[in-house]
Amino acid sequence: MPEPSRRDLNDLRYLQRKAGSRKELIRWLDQCREVKRGRRPLDLIQDFSIHEGPGKGIYTVHYKLGDRSYVAIVSSYKRHRTGRVEILTSHKTFHMIAKTFHEHAGHSRDALAQMLAKKFSRKLGELKKAL
Repeated sequence: MPEPSRRDLNDLRYLQRKAGSRKELIRWLDQCREVKRGRRPLDLIQDFSIHEGPGKGIYTVHYKLGDRSYVAIVSSYKRHRTGRVEILTSHKTFHMIAKTFHEHAGHSRDALAQMLAKKFSRKLGELKKAL
């Protein structure tokens, strides 16, 4: 373990004086929660599932974000356009979803889009293995 610096020792002395005794300082430390480290849990997106759509490479994505359910239709290969309907790639679709919902999710746009894309690619792999 590294040795405490002069400043660390001064900070400890200050806290001990503030607590009144070493025993009280230790009691304060025992009551203190540890700092959470690392990334936030990625359980924001729930009930994520995909199903094959009407055309080749088109999938219906169902998921819950918070307490609301959503459906998106995505293409795994390229953008499809038929009449008034435009089906975007999964990358573009998830970035558009993240642009709309990132403030409610508590994550950045890119982080939310990446979470959706990662779940989509995993589920797509599972779906293809099952066939």
